[in-house]
Amino acid sequence: LKGLVGEDKIGTRAISSAYVEPLEDGQGIDVKVHNITWVTREIYANAMVTAGVENANVVAAAPFKVSGTAALTGIMKAFEEASGKKLDEDAKQAANEELVTTGELGESIGKDEAAALIKEVKEKVTEVKAKDEGEIKKIVIEIAGNLNINLSQAQIDQIVELMKKISNLDLNVENISKQISKIAGSLDDVKNV
Repeated sequence: LKGLVGEDKIGTRAISSAYVEPLEDGQGIDVKVHNITWVTREIYANAMVTAGVENANVVAAAPFKVSGTAALTGIMKAFEEASGKKLDEDAKQAANEELVTTGELGESIGKDEAAALIKEVKEKVTEVKAKDEGEIKKIVIEIAGNLNINLSQAQIDQIVELMKKISNLDLNVENISKQISKIAGSLDDVKNV
């Protein structure tokens, strides 16, 4: 995470632990957190799908309150070990960037709103196979408008840069929705506000 997020969020030690239990195909991702303050379960789940983690029960926990930024690395390593599947390095890097981008957005627009925005933008970019910066920017602006979220130009640019990386991954829009269906309810609530 060095260079992606400030030292105040990373800290100097990884305090959190990750537990990953692989599930049967089609069961999706379920995430629980304990003493994690900056990263929500929705943010973890979104980033995990980007990394290629699927069909797993996941717990990210710490003995006392921590930001939770280091837990995603633990989750990805634990998933690889437990499932025997190697995750793509570019996908893992994009997942870390997604976690940071969503967390930073969450500080200004709300964590649930940020998670919903990133999820929907990622789904749309993946669905239409958008690679062009202008096309991705239009998607970001349209979806933010649909969710009644006001973004600064810097935030739009940050999301566009992230989505350019995600658009180069082999993600499937149906898989994104299926994997996070267990936690999608709280993200759907953002649309209904």
